[in-house]
Amino acid sequence: MLTVIFGAGASYDSIPSLPPNMADTEMVKQLRPPLANDLFGDRGPFNHAIAHFQRLQPIIPWLRHTGGRNVESVLRSLLDESDVYPERHRQIMAVRYYLQYVLWECEVGWKNQSSGVTNYKSLLDEIARFRKDQVVSLVTFNYDTLLEDALPAVRPPIASMGDYVHGDSPYKVFKLHGSVNWARTVGQYAYKDRNAWFVARDHIERAASLAISDTFVMATEHPCGMDHNPHGTLGLVPAIAIPVEQKSCFECPAEHLHRLEQLLPTTERLLIIGWRATEEHFLNLLGKHLTRPIPAYIIAGSSDEALNVASRLRSGLPNLDYLPAPGGFTDAIVNHRVRELLDRPIQF
Repeated sequence: MLTVIFGAGASYDSIPSLPPNMADTEMVKQLRPPLANDLFGDRGPFNHAIAHFQRLQPIIPWLRHTGGRNVESVLRSLLDESDVYPERHRQIMAVRYYLQYVLWECEVGWKNQSSGVTNYKSLLDEIARFRKDQVVSLVTFNYDTLLEDALPAVRPPIASMGDYVHGDSPYKVFKLHGSVNWARTVGQYAYKDRNAWFVARDHIERAASLAISDTFVMATEHPCGMDHNPHGTLGLVPAIAIPVEQKSCFECPAEHLHRLEQLLPTTERLLIIGWRATEEHFLNLLGKHLTRPIPAYIIAGSSDEALNVASRLRSGLPNLDYLPAPGGFTDAIVNHRVRELLDRPIQF
């Protein structure tokens, strides 16, 4: 089995005609999918979203001016203060809604720049050519749906939560930090005639007392509002993991995680694209299941960045044969570098 792990760098460098090393136009700067430290950057679309979520506004200066820390560290500090300062519950819930809204909007604009051509689509075509009908696990930490948009070239499109990991297709998709088009239910909702913005603001105000369930559904609007079904009207909150340091859980259905754990031990090749390897709980999962000496090809923007990723991986995964790529996602696609991994003979 081939396991592919995508991080923010994959979507950041997802359009081959607009690689990050070229001079971005102002439009491209506004729409390029952000890396973690730019999630709250001073961009037009981001500022528009911030204006909608007033509870978020007091913490924006700290998320933009981090004093040498990363955004995940700042958010962890804010989250840790919620026990003694209840306003943090509302602010962190506003972060959830903000991320769903702004990344949905950003993705729409970014897709309009691509004319339908993305590195994700070319990668899946390359994999299909070499891997035939073998199982391919696509693991992503990205909230966007650029990967899902590429899937119809190799498997039926995803229409329900079960479609990600079940069915006859050999391509399984695991979104471990949630998705802009996912939500979790919050129980019966009293205001059935209200719009999604009312629901979002109501949930933000009641953040500390919300009983968020483990039921995941597909979201069709941003912000997500309510789920109307035969059993009643349920409130929804975005199923998006807050990007904090030392996350201890995943934001995906338990059945998805269970299926991934079943598949990981069968991995014969590992491909990493734009992932920094800083999610300790996932590194522990990999260390538990990837114990054989398999090749791992790392695409991380440059050879130095790829070596840094390999260095972080080695402590928990010492048996892997690390192959650093010289450039980013676009370079790997246009120069067919992924074939080096797909062609590599396996020796156990």
